[in-house]
Amino acid sequence: PDPTLPGGPFSFADATKLESALTEAGFSEPRVESLELQMAAFDSGEEYWQYQREIAGPLAAQFAQLPPAVQETAALEIATAAAGGDPNGRVSLKGYTLLGSAVK
Repeated sequence: PDPTLPGGPFSFADATKLESALTEAGFSEPRVESLELQMAAFDSGEEYWQYQREIAGPLAAQFAQLPPAVQETAALEIATAAAGGDPNGRVSLKGYTLLGSAVK
């Protein structure tokens, strides 16, 4: 289902929609701000890739079906891309959320 529909995890991902919901609920002076968050940090691209394989079961299952040489090449490419060109470089994944407030 569409995650932006009511009840979905991103149903209030649009600032205008969140502000309207606050107003419709009887609040005044609605204020919505975007907030950047660090969602995850890894010491290296290799650590990032290891984590992804551990939490993403379907991904790990498909990856395991690849020939070992392809797995090795892909793992290095993924780690390198995640760390901005150096598989040993740090990886920081940012996320964004909306912070809404209003007066009742």
